[in-house]
This record gives sequence, C-alpha cells and structure tokens, in this order.
Amino acid sequence: MADNRDMQHDNRHLYRLSELDDYKVASDDPDVRGWEIVDVNKEKFGTVRELLVDPDIEKVRYLDVEPTRDLVAGGEGKRMLVPIGVAKLDEDHDQVIVDKVDKVSVSSFPLYTGEVVDRDYEVAVTEVFNHPAGPAPETRARGAFYDAPLYDEERFYTNRNRRL
Repeated sequence: MADNRDMQHDNRHLYRLSELDDYKVASDDPDVRGWEIVDVNKEKFGTVRELLVDPDIEKVRYLDVEPTRDLVAGGEGKRMLVPIGVAKLDEDHDQVIVDKVDKVSVSSFPLYTGEVVDRDYEVAVTEVFNHPAGPAPETRARGAFYDAPLYDEERFYTNRNRRL
C-alpha cells in the first residue's frame, strides 16, 4: 500500500489516518472524527479530530482529541491522546464515551502537539488510566505494549448498533 509516511522518522510507528493515502475507516465502521468525546458523567471534554494508527498492523491505537477550552488554559493547538481501548462508541448520539475518567481527571492528561509519539509519552498516557507505573520495561517493546486492555479495539466497538 502506498502512503505519505514521513520517512525522516525511522522509528515512527503511529500516523494520523489522514496522512496515509491508501488507508481509511472500514466501510462498516463509523468515522468518529468530529464526534464529541464525553466522560463517565456524559460531560463533553473534547472532540475527536484524528485517529492515530499503526499502519503495519492496520490498528487504531489512539483517538486524537481536541479538548474543550475550559480544560486547557492557553492550549490552542494542544491535543490529548486517548487509547482506543478506554473509549466506547455511542452511535445514537455520535459520541465517544470514556467511562474511566471525569472532567477533573481529564485535565491531568499529558498534552500532545502533533509531534512523533514516543514510548515515554505513551507510558505517561497509560499512567492516567490507573496504570501507575506504566507497563513494565520488558513489555515496552512495540507488540507487547499494545497487548494491554488500553489498546483493545474490541472494547471500543462494544456498544455498536448492529443494524440488520
């Protein structure tokens, strides 16, 4: 498959879906870009702007979220990454639900500015979701790191409306 991968980052493994020419959301899955993202209390804390994917194995790893202005002071252009496995679809309301956080805890998310995502940043993200030490060093290898429930795409689709 052809794509626009930035070849100057040899270690880069995550890309915005919009950067990849021959990749798109599967036809039977909703494209959640532009959807509200809400917390456990159904309070909006942002909007999904992009999907970060690992094109080598064709998996979404993170939702790239633009937080609401009240959460990020002076945060113009700042984003936060939410692991796909902590989010669930609500197709009836075009929302993504993250039921493990509230607006207060969301304000502690490490911010993302569009740079290449490195493992240290990913470990910081895992710490937000009650994984205090992040993955053990021996599981920080690319494949094993994503075996954690935080990256389980099946959970994301748990609430899918199965229209017949």
